[in-house]
Amino acid sequence: MGYDIIADIHGQADKLEALLRKLDYRDIAGAWRHADRQAIFVGDFIDRGPAQVRSVQIVRRMVDAGAALAVMGNHELNAIAWHTPDPRRPGQYLRSHDSPTWGAKNRKQHAALLDEVESKPALHYEIVEWFLTLPLWLDLPALHVVHACWHPVFMAWLAPRLERGRYLTRELMIPATDEPEGTLAAAFWCMNGGLVLMVGLSLLPIGIAQAVASVQTGLWYARSAEFLQQPWLEQLRWLRLVGDTVFLMGVGAFAWFMVGLWSGWSYEPAPKPRVARVPLPKPVPTR
Repeated sequence: MGYDIIADIHGQADKLEALLRKLDYRDIAGAWRHADRQAIFVGDFIDRGPAQVRSVQIVRRMVDAGAALAVMGNHELNAIAWHTPDPRRPGQYLRSHDSPTWGAKNRKQHAALLDEVESKPALHYEIVEWFLTLPLWLDLPALHVVHACWHPVFMAWLAPRLERGRYLTRELMIPATDEPEGTLAAAFWCMNGGLVLMVGLSLLPIGIAQAVASVQTGLWYARSAEFLQQPWLEQLRWLRLVGDTVFLMGVGAFAWFMVGLWSGWSYEPAPKPRVARVPLPKPVPTR
């Protein structure tokens, strides 16, 4: 059987249906089907586009009919976290609705889906429940499928903790939505901060200077030794060392974290009490 890999629909139901038609799928008994191929959806069905619920329904009906496979994307993970109470903070959710730091950003990112389902709690609950049935990755004979990154070390650690079928559990939703801490947080901020410093202190100013020189004199001059060896440009190149150093600190922290992941201490630094399974809020019937 052949596969058609489709990623990042983001609520664009009309465009998805147009693509399926172009790939010779036909709408039969409520689900798009192909005579001898199967679609594989690589997550991110929601957010941004104009037809959130319909996009989810198209994918879900194809999966239920056996005409498609699907994995979870980060937007589905975020939708589950937005809808799931945080047992450690009464009245709060795993993805904050109202924190001064993240609340407005989280709602803005999720606004397109919320516009369609926030006033329909039963439908919202149903969609989130279906998201929880999506595996994190597919390991098929012909190919591997995952949203964003196929990382064998992380996956080997994660696999025995997932439900059969590689589904997230309620317990794993809690650490899965926490911000990085410790060594991993240091690696994240140092690598990203280092890249920003490289660009801001060196690469961008040099690029702007070369662009101006190209317009005013010519590309030959902007790439010549006469231009590039000017003292102030030499200083800008040396300033890149600041960003390089910070970035390499992040690489070192990440390497140390990976050593810890291999040995076990990165993800389990100390015994922690098991968190009780957290049910999703019951839907309130609407008329």
